[in-house]
Amino acid sequence: MIKITLRKKGNYPYYQARFTIQGKPYEKSTKETDKVKARSIAKDIVYEELARQKYPTTLGSHSFDEAVERRLMEDISKNDKLYLKWFQKNLKGYLLSEIDKDTIWKLKQKYKKERPNIKNQSINRPFNTFHGLLSRCVDWDWIEHAPKNQKLKEQPPKMRRTLTKKEYDLLREVSFKLGHPEVWDLVDWYCHSGMRNMEARNIRKEHINLEEGTYCIPKQKNEEQNQIIYLNSVQLKIAAKRMKTKGDMLFDSTNFRKRWEKVRAEAGIEDIVIHCLRHTATTNVARHCKNREELKAFTRHKSDAGLKRYIHLIEEEDRKRIQELSTKWLS
Repeated sequence: MIKITLRKKGNYPYYQARFTIQGKPYEKSTKETDKVKARSIAKDIVYEELARQKYPTTLGSHSFDEAVERRLMEDISKNDKLYLKWFQKNLKGYLLSEIDKDTIWKLKQKYKKERPNIKNQSINRPFNTFHGLLSRCVDWDWIEHAPKNQKLKEQPPKMRRTLTKKEYDLLREVSFKLGHPEVWDLVDWYCHSGMRNMEARNIRKEHINLEEGTYCIPKQKNEEQNQIIYLNSVQLKIAAKRMKTKGDMLFDSTNFRKRWEKVRAEAGIEDIVIHCLRHTATTNVARHCKNREELKAFTRHKSDAGLKRYIHLIEEEDRKRIQELSTKWLS
């Protein structure tokens, strides 16, 4: 990694970037007065200098590996970094000008072969990052144009079903039988809280208030922060038990997936996934709440779109209740 030093000279308002490449010192102006922005520009200056020295200046003659390394110096997400590392490994030795639609199609087939059960929409995600990099290469004048991002057609998600009472009891029995009561604590929490997978696994003890019976959610999918929700009687019982365990987290999710799959396989109900437990809790609430607003408060959906599959349950219970009203005068 090349060390970059920023400094201002005399009354000159802009930061100068100082660095050394193969023993030769360089000092170039970033033409920026903000230090954070100047550091970002300085990185580009270094890579442009490296490119001039190591690669021909003709369009498309830069390597894909060089493009990845330059992109990794920028502020990108952890997932995008992992995606780019995979592409870097599989396009080793490729020039940017050699990457065409046939190359990309072969990459998609390889990506899918390494992950047999992956859906098309999940393949699109890393390739969005890949095409984003190629677009940046156009901006850098490294290639004239980027191949079109031809996304795979999205596949419908698997229908999630609810857990039956018999299956619920069986999971509890098997969890204790296999010596995994901590797995049952988390499964039971999912079934009674309707929380999303990582929401429950990321609960910190400091955010639980047993006296007030509340939990503060620092960050969630609906973008609301520090929301206070009330815990029901089952959750309070689980929380009180888990608060006595070691560590800062309410649940020990180390190797949870492996333990959960072992319990699930022993119980013989392998078509149930974690999100089915949230679906089970939401379905039960939908059958007993009065309207969609009550259900929305429980699920914490940002819009009504996520409630569509449950609305008919509320309407069905309303019809039953209204029909029963005709008997009230005889009571």
